[in-house]
Amino acid sequence: AVVASSMFVQVQVGNALLLVDPWLKRDVSQVVATGPSWTMKMPWEHPVQIYYATETYSATIPCFSKDQLEMKIQILIRWSLDTTKIRELYMNYPRLDYEDIAIKSVSEETIRLITKKYTTLETIEFRDTVAREIEEAILNALKREASLAGSLVRLEFDFKNIEYPVTYTKAIEQKLVKEQEKISAEFERERTLILANATAQS
Repeated sequence: AVVASSMFVQVQVGNALLLVDPWLKRDVSQVVATGPSWTMKMPWEHPVQIYYATETYSATIPCFSKDQLEMKIQILIRWSLDTTKIRELYMNYPRLDYEDIAIKSVSEETIRLITKKYTTLETIEFRDTVAREIEEAILNALKREASLAGSLVRLEFDFKNIEYPVTYTKAIEQKLVKEQEKISAEFERERTLILANATAQS
């Protein structure tokens, strides 16, 4: 009964099951079942369940602009795993830490290479251009990353925000306030001149 019970595996929702032979450690099966389901295995085989449905990676990545101002880029990446390529991904990342190793490093390196091409003011003025360039570069880099074995599908990228140092943000706000005050003063001056002109004509 004990042996028989060890031959059944319940595969959870959104998971794919691989079977590993502990005697031949490189002997890893292809996906034998996806959840929710039950399946059978040999008593000595070790079941490995890998979540293949939608996963996310959210991060705030520190980087520098061309003029050496430190910024923080907030991003979100979503993906699913191609079940036909899960075995190869598992062979490359038996601890299933591909997110921390591959996705994190690719995202950080790509963002830092792009932001150093723009000055701080350019990242404000051309924010949409910077965001689009980062998105295209990261998605292409993840697709090309050999260790991921092309296993990431339905890749989506969200550019959340650019955070600037508090002192820089305050300086920008003060500059905008002064510009508004200047515009307001010019408007008031023109208004006064027009009224004076009208009074003189009257």
